Amino acid sequence: MANPGPAVHATESGKLLVELPQPECGGLSVAAFVDALQSFELLGITRFRRLKDGVIVDYDARALELDDLRPILMAALSKLSYAMGDYSPSSLVLPVTFGGSAGPDLSMACVLLNTPERTLVRRVCRTKHTVRMFAAPGASALIEVPWAADWHQNAHVGKAGRVAPQGSLTLSPLGVTVTSCTGYTDELVVGRVSEALLSRLPEIGLGDSVWLRSGEWPTT
Repeated sequence: MANPGPAVHATESGKLLVELPQPECGGLSVAAFVDALQSFELLGITRFRRLKDGVIVDYDARALELDDLRPILMAALSKLSYAMGDYSPSSLVLPVTFGGSAGPDLSMACVLLNTPERTLVRRVCRTKHTVRMFAAPGASALIEVPWAADWHQNAHVGKAGRVAPQGSLTLSPLGVTVTSCTGYTDELVVGRVSEALLSRLPEIGLGDSVWLRSGEWPTT
């Protein structure tokens, strides 16, 4: 999270000028940055135009807002810096409320994983997690938690099209995703990060460490 991120300027509706923080890398870093952006396959981005020390991004303003794009830009820069070995890992402790309205699918997850709620929460919170990849929605940090290989596939519990607010914790076969922006998900939503730390979520980069801490035990 030490990387300050790219400078972003909204030049007009549906168009951004993104200036990279290391212009001395020249065209190579710009090309790699664009490749990283394209790897997220975000719907709504229509065109990239490379400059010497940045890129112009055209996007559909009817489908995306600037706040939707900022986490993607931060993640692309993190992906590039991580690949180049040019990053300084940071640690962040995230208080989380599990269950209730914050995590409406916690009970379902416990049934599918055949584990009590408190045990599942402890399993997620008992150790430091290192971010190794990004996942949808947008480019959210995904932390690996080993589950049984087939629990999700056998359940047929997809909830395609449901909105997960920013800061939601979603469960998938790969682990737990901390959503850096509001988006659609078909995964199980089991909790949500404290409101006070939502603005920090887009800063989480590859190689960073995340501790999840239960702020409240599961409630109904």
